Amino acid sequence: MRIFDILRILVAEQMVKGEHLANALKVSSRTIRTDLKELGALLSKHGAAVKPLKGTGYKLEVRDEQAFHHLLKQLKDYDHHVPYPLASSSEARNRFLMKKLLLTNAYVKLDDLAEILYVSRSTLQNDLKELRKLLATYGLSLENRPYHGIRVKGNEAKLRYCISDYIFNRLDEIGEQQVSPPLLISNEEMEFIREVILDRIDFHDIQLSDIALNNLVIHIAIACKRIREERYVSYYPQEMKKLKRRKSLGWRLRSYPPWNKS
Repeated sequence: MRIFDILRILVAEQMVKGEHLANALKVSSRTIRTDLKELGALLSKHGAAVKPLKGTGYKLEVRDEQAFHHLLKQLKDYDHHVPYPLASSSEARNRFLMKKLLLTNAYVKLDDLAEILYVSRSTLQNDLKELRKLLATYGLSLENRPYHGIRVKGNEAKLRYCISDYIFNRLDEIGEQQVSPPLLISNEEMEFIREVILDRIDFHDIQLSDIALNNLVIHIAIACKRIREERYVSYYPQEMKKLKRRKSLGWRLRSYPPWNKS
C-alpha cells in the first residue's frame, strides 16, 4: 500500500516535502495529497497525525505511542513482502541513526529504532557500537537513560560541527540518495539567510566560493535550529577573552591605512 510507503518515509524523516514524496513514489503531487488524507484518517485511529508545515512540508506527530506501535507492527508485516532499504547494511543503518539522533533532542527508545529499521534489538545494539566509535571522532557520545532511550551527548559546538560535517558534507561524499535533504528551517528562512550573506559579502567586497557560501548558510541554519531548541554554545571566560582579543585586533588592523605598494 502506498500510504504505508509514505508513513515509512515520514517515520524516517523529521520533515519531508510533498514534491519529494511524489518523486520518491513516482506519482503526482495531487495523488500524494489524496494519499495523505487517507493516511491521516488511518493515523487518527492509532494516536498519530500528519501535520502540514507552511513552507516546509509534512511532519509526523505521535500522541499515543502504544497505539502507534501497533500500526508500526502492521507496517512491519507489510514490509516482509517489500524489503526496506535501510535494513540492507550496517552502514546504511548507521547513516540513518546518525541523522536521526543528531536532529532529535529527545531520547529515542531502542525499540522504536528497531521498529523503524526492521531489525532485531541485538542487531541494533551491534550497530550502536559502531555509532559510538563514529561519534567519538567528533568528541561526542551516546547517553543511555533507562526507560527513556538514547540521545547524542556532548559539547554543543562539537555537536553542531558534527551535524554540518556528517549530514551535509560526508553523506554527499558517499553519494547517499536521500528522500529529501534534512530540513533544519523553512525554505523561506534558508533563502533569507542566503540573501543577507550575499548582500553583506557584496557590500564588503568579500570573495566567497559557492561551496563556502553554502557551508556558511548551513552553519547559520544549524545555529538557528539549535537556538530555537534552547541549545546554546557556551564559552568559558578564557575563551571569551580570546575572542574579544581577536575582535579588538581585527578592528585595530582595519583602522590602519593600506600598505603603500609603490
